[in-house]
Amino acid sequence: MQTLLTLLILILASTANCAVWTAKAAWSDAEERHYQEWIAQKLRSDFFVTGPWAGIKTDCADAVYAARIIFSFENSLPFATRSSLKTKQGPMSLNNDATLWDHIQSPEARVRAFIDAVNDVTWTGSLTRDTEAVEISKEAIVPGVMWLRPGHVELVKNVRSSGVIDLIGSTVPAAVRNLMTVTDLGYIPDRSGYGFRKWRWPSTESKTSINTRQATTIEKREDLDLLSSAQRVFQFEASVRTTLASRVELQSETVDRVASDFCSLVHSRAEIVGLSEVRRSKLQHCMNSRDYDAYSTPSRDLRIRRTAIQLGLLMQNNLNAVETALQRCSVIALGDGVELMPFEFLKRLLKFEYSSDPNENMLTRFGFTPELGSCSETGRPTEHSAPQSGAN
Repeated sequence: MQTLLTLLILILASTANCAVWTAKAAWSDAEERHYQEWIAQKLRSDFFVTGPWAGIKTDCADAVYAARIIFSFENSLPFATRSSLKTKQGPMSLNNDATLWDHIQSPEARVRAFIDAVNDVTWTGSLTRDTEAVEISKEAIVPGVMWLRPGHVELVKNVRSSGVIDLIGSTVPAAVRNLMTVTDLGYIPDRSGYGFRKWRWPSTESKTSINTRQATTIEKREDLDLLSSAQRVFQFEASVRTTLASRVELQSETVDRVASDFCSLVHSRAEIVGLSEVRRSKLQHCMNSRDYDAYSTPSRDLRIRRTAIQLGLLMQNNLNAVETALQRCSVIALGDGVELMPFEFLKRLLKFEYSSDPNENMLTRFGFTPELGSCSETGRPTEHSAPQSGAN
């Protein structure tokens, strides 16, 4: 009996106040290089779909936080975010020493619970507190660096010899999904906190001032006021590629790359619209403002339109050449046997024959049928229409 009691005490002592994981090393330049290699080699598109970390739901910020947490756990490194979790005892710091999950025996399960907690209280805005700016240079723009813009973030997966940056990331709404890889930056940093950023090591102070190299690029925007917003973005992207490149990108490579971006973005849109359709059918009424934000696609549609414009400029607005470039794209399945070729959607985009409104059905979102306009962005029925049924 005494032996059994002693054993029970030892077991309880070993599990009491158990940290998520114990850091046995500290972050260093060498560990950051290890992280860069891990992002480049291990963070594949199916990272959260298959393998040991399958089943983790992500939106864009979730994927960035989860990747850093998993690497830190696997390599016994510290992780901390300035965001805190509200508990009955008050705000709790979220770091690897947290003991809220000490009742979970499996180390991997504790990490999953920790990731869920972190993702519940972090978003793209919190990344400005947990990261610091880096300059646009060959030495600084490496795998694992973030490309952060208002409302969205992606990780640098690879930098090609042509200076093209492969970005990998997730999107809203949070779901278990394949990560998407694209090359367009789609944004010119215009304020502190956005642009290329890297993780701040735990216990170090964040740098709030914007990096000089990025600030210089921003100042040059005054010379571009006569160009369209799309052309300004293209020029900024070209300046970044020039800085990072060891050779010039061939015209054929550019066409292939932009066409591939268009295909990826359109298919990602189809996934989101499909999730929106599921949500809409469950509600049987107008989406509230939170759902509207999660399932609407105005920013995504602008990005796709900008990519379509870039492809058109490369092809000198020859639609036949654009169609040929997009032949690599697989068909978009919209359900009920309805299919759409990406090139057909490109033409509808340019004519604004589509809808970003998640209260509209799948066919309307892709331009097959006109908008009903039954619901407002606030989730209330519009004055001229009754509440929309999710069964449409």
